[in-house]
Parts: sequence; structure tokens; C-alpha cells
Amino acid sequence: MRFPRATHPVSGGKLITGFGDIDFSFEDEIYSYEEQLGLYLPSEKKIITNLNLCAYDLISKIFHDPKLLYQISPRDFEELIAEISSIHGFIVDLTQKTRDGGRDIIAIRSDLSIKSKYIIECKKYAANNPVRVELVRSLYGVQVQEGANKSVLATTSYFTKDAKKFADNTNTTKWAMDLKAYEDILSWIKNTKMS
Repeated sequence: MRFPRATHPVSGGKLITGFGDIDFSFEDEIYSYEEQLGLYLPSEKKIITNLNLCAYDLISKIFHDPKLLYQISPRDFEELIAEISSIHGFIVDLTQKTRDGGRDIIAIRSDLSIKSKYIIECKKYAANNPVRVELVRSLYGVQVQEGANKSVLATTSYFTKDAKKFADNTNTTKWAMDLKAYEDILSWIKNTKMS
């Protein structure tokens, strides 16, 4: 089996040998380590990879062409928001694709050793498909149930008047919930790209 050649050079690693007795499977075929060219590891024994590269590349592309936000998949939108949150200092847990419990991202922040828990729901909608009050109410229910300090509903569209009114209720949600529409997301991308 041949592995594709890397498009980016790998640095800071060395070829590790002596694992001839290790077998692994790939697509129902078994391979021994001896059949492979080698495993590249840095001196700290960590696999060299940059998982943020794809997300940062997407941030850069949307920065230059904001309409791309409508062309990505809903899961890509969730990953984009998770990566932006991570870049800005949150410890992020992106939930599974299905049965996410009414929130796509759990984000923890600690300022002055004071921890805050945020839950973020992402809705990748068409520009003319607004987020309605029912979704905002549902997210607030999840927030209360989970004991999160704040909830955020991020969308590629906009919010109805009733949705905004619910989120701005002084007695309950004004300080506990934020609604972030298309322009807000573009602002996040701009601030992330510049940082």
C-alpha cells in the first residue's frame, strides 16, 4: 500500500524503526509495520500534525469571500464556530453530529480563575430563512438544564423579531443568551483572521 506524498514538508521529526511486529488494518486489509516507510515522530514522541490548518484555511477563505459561509455544510459551520472559539481562548468540546442534546458546542472559559460554561447552537440556514423564537426558547431550556452560564445561537441567517425579544428579556435571558447572525459571524471571522 502506498501513502500519498505529503503536500507540506514535515520538520522536527525523525524516522523511528524497530516496530516490525506491529500490524494494523486499513479498509479490511492487514498490513505490517515493515511494509511501511516509517513513522515520523518529533523528539517529544508526538505525531506531527496540525489539526487547526483546515479550519484556519476555511476562516481565511471566508474572510476573503464571505458568501462561502452559505456553501459549507452544517457540520463545517459547527467546526468553524468551534475553531473560532478555541482560537479566542475557550476550551471547546464539539458534540457528535446527531443527538447533540440541543447544543453543538460546549465552551469553557476561565478568566481570573473564574470558570464560565457556554453552550453554542449553530444553525447554518439560507440567508432568507430566519431563526424563529421556538429554537431560541429551546436553547434557553437546554442552558438552564445544563447549568450553563451563557448560551449562544450562531446562524448564517438572521433572527425574527420574536426571537430577539425573547433573548432580550431583562428578567431571564438578557445577560444569559446571545444571538449571533450572519454579520456577527463575519465579524468573528475578521477578528480571528486579524489576530
